[in-house]
Amino acid sequence: MTHGTALAAIRSLAVAALIAALNACSGRYAAPLDEELIDEVEPAAVARPSAAARAASGEYVIQQGDTLYGIAWRYKLDYQVLARWNGIGPPYRIYPGQRLRLSPPSSAAPALAPGASIRKPATTATAVRPAPPAPAASPTPTNPAAAAATASRASGAARTVGGIAWQWPAQGRVQPADSVLGERGINIFGTRGQSVRAAAAGRIVYSGSGLVGYGKLIIIEHDDTYLSAYAHNDKLLVAEGARVVGGQQIAEMGSTGTRQVMLHFEIRRGGKPVPPLEFLP
Repeated sequence: MTHGTALAAIRSLAVAALIAALNACSGRYAAPLDEELIDEVEPAAVARPSAAARAASGEYVIQQGDTLYGIAWRYKLDYQVLARWNGIGPPYRIYPGQRLRLSPPSSAAPALAPGASIRKPATTATAVRPAPPAPAASPTPTNPAAAAATASRASGAARTVGGIAWQWPAQGRVQPADSVLGERGINIFGTRGQSVRAAAAGRIVYSGSGLVGYGKLIIIEHDDTYLSAYAHNDKLLVAEGARVVGGQQIAEMGSTGTRQVMLHFEIRRGGKPVPPLEFLP
């Protein structure tokens, strides 16, 4: 073999060795890079159980902006009973990320068992006052057909039911209807920006848009038994915690969460929907 041939062979071997080394490095770093990407992607790809799924299992994970009143309204529960199941006393503070029991504890466990509470253990337990019994006399139902045909309602007139003086929350064409969530109530059709008024005196316990199907919503607590709700508003004029009197403007009518300008109005007694036409004058 000549000197030139030997030199060429050495060069070929050097090039082959360099290529093999590069391939080895490429293979060595490819796998860790893929693993790093997988570590970043997998947590996002794994869906957390939805609120609905957790509710079906008997619990609800509290989200930012939730209130005990709003959660109780969503699941047709008495907020005081819901509080008692979870060992929560007034003013019913709850915290994002914590789990709320939606059903009573087992008969073997006390109502205020430490494991049932979503709050940090307290030194003293706050008693929850039970709701008073329902009125003995039931109001005479109003004919829904007659109500649907009514074009407007007189403002200021009141009707006392359950010890509360109720009045119409808005003027307009009235139609008995279920909400998007299937709750009994009435729709009052009007114009955008029209006044929405408190049907009775009470305290604002919810003012926001966190309940799907209701748009911008206000809930008023009238006493330990009765709550009323005002949905699909265009503008909310009162904040949570505010005290209002019957007939006071609390919102402007709109169409949030629906396709038509309207007020969807509901009344709950002990957490259960009742026909509003049996309470309004």
